[in-house]
Amino acid sequence: MRQAHTFALSLTALLIASCGGGGGGSSSGNSSTSLTVQGTAATGAAINGGTVDVKCASGTGTATTSATGAYTVSVLNGSLPCMVKVTPATGPALYSVALGTGSTATVNVTPITQLVLASLGQDPATLYGSFTSSSITSSSLDAAKTKAIAVLTSNGVDTSALPDPLTGTLVAANGSTTGSPYDLALDALAAKLVNGVTLTTLATTLVQQNSATPGNTVAPPAELALQPAAASCASARSGTYRSITPKVGDAGAIGDNATELDVVDMTALTVVAKGGANGITLVPVANDPCRFTIAQAGVTTGGEVVFSPAGVVVSRGPTAGGSLLGIGFPEQTIALADLAGTWNTLGFSHVDTPSTNYQAQAARATIDSNGNITAANFCAGAVTTACVDVPLTTRTMKLTVNPAGGFTRTSTDPANAANNWSDRFFAYRSGSGDMMLVNVDGGGNINVSTRDRTLGQPAVGTFSRGWTLLSTPATTGNSTPAMTQPKAGALSPYENTITAPPTGAAANQFTRANVTGFGTPQVTKPETLFQNVMGGGTRNGYTWRQPATGVLDSANSRVNVSEFTSMGLRGMGFSAIFLPAPTATAHQYGFSVNKP
Repeated sequence: MRQAHTFALSLTALLIASCGGGGGGSSSGNSSTSLTVQGTAATGAAINGGTVDVKCASGTGTATTSATGAYTVSVLNGSLPCMVKVTPATGPALYSVALGTGSTATVNVTPITQLVLASLGQDPATLYGSFTSSSITSSSLDAAKTKAIAVLTSNGVDTSALPDPLTGTLVAANGSTTGSPYDLALDALAAKLVNGVTLTTLATTLVQQNSATPGNTVAPPAELALQPAAASCASARSGTYRSITPKVGDAGAIGDNATELDVVDMTALTVVAKGGANGITLVPVANDPCRFTIAQAGVTTGGEVVFSPAGVVVSRGPTAGGSLLGIGFPEQTIALADLAGTWNTLGFSHVDTPSTNYQAQAARATIDSNGNITAANFCAGAVTTACVDVPLTTRTMKLTVNPAGGFTRTSTDPANAANNWSDRFFAYRSGSGDMMLVNVDGGGNINVSTRDRTLGQPAVGTFSRGWTLLSTPATTGNSTPAMTQPKAGALSPYENTITAPPTGAAANQFTRANVTGFGTPQVTKPETLFQNVMGGGTRNGYTWRQPATGVLDSANSRVNVSEFTSMGLRGMGFSAIFLPAPTATAHQYGFSVNKP
C-alpha cells in the first residue's frame, strides 16, 4: 500500500509539472510564446493612465500607459499583425496598427495614427472590432500614411521633421521633458482643431473621402478641414483653388485666363492669382451666408461668388466686358487611376467659328485605370434622340497627367485629322468621397461630369434652397472672332418643396412647389419633374422638368413652366442646368448651388 501511495504521488507531481503549474512561467517543454507590443501614446502631451487594448491576428492583451505615455503589452501566444486601442481618461479612443512579423513590435498611438487608419477608408473603431490578419496590407497602409501626411501638410501642420507616424521615435512632453519633433507635430495639429473642428470630424471626413462607398455628407475635403473659414460660411475655406472661366484661344489653345490657380484667404477675404500681385476682395452679403460680392479696383462691372456646402465655387466674375460664368474648387492631386469608371456629363459648347451659337452637350464616357476612354456617347442639345456613340476602333481618346495640374485629354484619329484635338480636365474630391470632373478647351467650351448613377425618388416634404446662376440669353450667340464663354446673369434664389405626385404618376415622376416670389406670403407654382430622363427621353443620372403653360400658382395667377435638363453633381452640393429655347441664341446653361 505504501508503494502504491508513493507511486500515485509521483504521478501527480509529474502531471503537474507537465502542465506548467506552480507559477506564471512555463517549463522547457511548453510551446507557448509571448508577443510584446510596446510604444508611446500621446496627443501632444503624454496620455497618462490610458487603457491599452491590443488585438492581434492571434491573442489579445491589455495594459495601462505610464506618466510618459509608454505602454508594454504581453500577448500570450500572440502573432502579428496587431491593432492597438488606447482609451484616455477623457476624450475619444485612439487607434494604431503594427504589421510585420517577429516577437516584438513598437507602435505609436496618436491623433496622427488615427488619421492614418481613417485614410484606409474605414472607421478605425469598426476596423478594430472586425480586425483579422488580412484587414490591413502593407501597401494600403503606406498609401494611407501618404494621404494623412498630405492632409496635415495642406492644413498647415509642419510634417518636415515627422518620422514614420506609426513606428518613428516619439517622446511625449511630460513634466519637464520636452517633446520630440513628432510631439511638436501633434501640438501643431491640436492647435488647428478649433472653431468646432474636432479630430473625430476630420477622421470621419478622411474615411468618407477614401471609402469605396462614398457617404452622404456634403462637405469640403479633409485637405481644407483645418483651414480658416469665412465667418459667414463654413464651407468657404482658405487654400489654393483651381479657377476655370473658359475663353476662346488661338489655334485650339486654352484661352487666356481660362484656368488659373488662385490663393484664397478667407480671413482677409481676398483672392489673388498665384504668383500675382493684384486680386479681388470678397464682401459678404448680409443675411445670405456663403454669398459674396466681388470688389476689384478699376473694374466697373461687379461680380459675385457663392460657395456650395462642399466648397465648390460658382461665380460671375467682374470684367470690363461683362461678367463671365465661372467655376472653381480647391486644387488637389488625384491619381489617374481614381478616375476609372463611367461618367455623365452636361456642358455648353460650340465649334470654333465666329457665327456658331452655344448649345448644350450631354455625354457618357467610360475611363479605365490607365486613362483610356473605352466607350463614349455624345448627345447634341442634351436630347436623347441626338445621342451617338463615338467609334473608338481607329480613333483613341486618352487622359494623361498634366504637370501644370489636372489632366490632358487627347483625341487621335489617323483617318480624320478633324478628330484630333486636346483639352484640359480637372478633378475634385469632396468630403463625401465623391468626385467630379470639369473640362475646358480652347473653343470656350465647358463641361462638368459626375459618376453615372440611377437617381432615386425624393421623399415627399424634402425642402431645398439655393441660388441659380445662368448664362444671359442675349449674349449666347457670338458674331465676332473674340468669342467668349456666355456671360452670366445675376444670381437668383430658389426654394423647392417636394409634394405628393399626382394620381397615376409614373414611377420616376415627382412634383414640387417652386417659390417664384419671396414676398409675404410667398408665391409658389407646381412643377412636374422626371428622374433619369434627359430632354424627354430616358437617360440615367439626369432630371428633366416638363414644360407647361398656364399653370395656376398659389396667387391664382397663370404662369408658364420652362423646360430644363439638370444633372446633380453627387457630393458637391450643386447641379448643372440647361434650358433649351426656341432659338439657338437663347439657350441658357449654368448652375444651381445649394445654400447651407
